[in-house]
Parts: sequence; C-alpha cells; structure tokens
Amino acid sequence: LLVAAMARGKEALGSMGVDTPLAALSSQPRMPSHYFKQLFAQVTNPPIDPIREEIVMSLQTPVGPEANLLEATEAHARRLVLPHPVLSLQELEALKSAPHKGWAATTLDATYPKCEADASPTAMRDALLALSDAAEAAVL
Repeated sequence: LLVAAMARGKEALGSMGVDTPLAALSSQPRMPSHYFKQLFAQVTNPPIDPIREEIVMSLQTPVGPEANLLEATEAHARRLVLPHPVLSLQELEALKSAPHKGWAATTLDATYPKCEADASPTAMRDALLALSDAAEAAVL
C-alpha cells in the first residue's frame, strides 16, 4: 500500500471485506456450506479529515445558549462561533477575560485532595457533586 501511494502520490484504496465471488456464481464445484454464508457489513468509516473535506464538514463550534430555531430573535446573535473546538491557552484566556455580549466566565476547580480519596470510597462522587453544584450556581 505504501509503495503504491508513494509512486502515484495518492493514497491507495482497499477494502477489509471478503472479496471471494458468491458460490452460486462460481464455475467451480463448491461445498454446500459456501452457499449459505452470511456476509456482514464490510464498510469501515474513514477518519474525519477536515482539511480534505472542508466543503462538506466544519469544525466550527457554537458556544452559548441555543435559541428556538423556529423563531428568529436576537437570542440567535448572542452565540459565539469558534473556528475549532480545541482552544489554545491564549484563546482560552482571551475568552475568559473579554466579555462577550454580557457573558461572564467562571473558573471551577475540578480537583480534590488525595487524602480525601484515600479516606473515603465516595470521595470522587462527592467531589463531582460539589463541582456540579458549583457549576449550577455559576450559571444561575
């Protein structure tokens, strides 16, 4: 596969399925069990490639409250559209420090002490519940 790709400058195409002809179409004698073979889906999904497939896909990520799609209101303009879902540290800091249409950023601490984890088997669940409460309080 690699040699063909390097020679032509293109990726080779192939399949991972069974490419033997159906027994019913064979000119050679076949075992009876070959006539009753079940074939499963032989398609694999290729990895998403946003560079090659930019016409049909996008990594743009809207952030903010969703408004009712059936009503055109000002609430639709309050969303922030990021060009990609992964932020650099600089982009994250800019997002946290700059107010966007009345938004305010809150940083929540998602850590808990190791001694609590050693002392209680429910420490992680308790920490997650506390984090959930803090997140809810920040939104309300």
